[in-house]
Amino acid sequence: MDSNQPDSREYVPIYTAYGKLAGEMVRLLLESMEIPAKMMQESAGVALGLTIGMLGQVKILVPLEHEREARELIQAMEDGKLEEPYYYTDYTQSQRYTHNKQNQSDNFTKQD
Repeated sequence: MDSNQPDSREYVPIYTAYGKLAGEMVRLLLESMEIPAKMMQESAGVALGLTIGMLGQVKILVPLEHEREARELIQAMEDGKLEEPYYYTDYTQSQRYTHNKQNQSDNFTKQD
């Protein structure tokens, strides 16, 4: 998609963080797995730098077509299953790693 064109996809909220920093960490996690993400926070909360309460809430939104994958990734994050590197990058090629649900392990495996 051309970066000068508005994004017409439907975005859905998938996570609520408290404070912009916490929201940015989740957004960057999603984007590192090639899931587009946006943050939304009440303008008064942004202006005042709030990180608690309703004005401190930061909603993380993803395109509807990425909702399931994003929710699974966030659940893995909340369950502490992302402690080991799951995304490998060398200078010539990036290889995605996905949660291996077939053998019910908590390991991430390379996706070919």
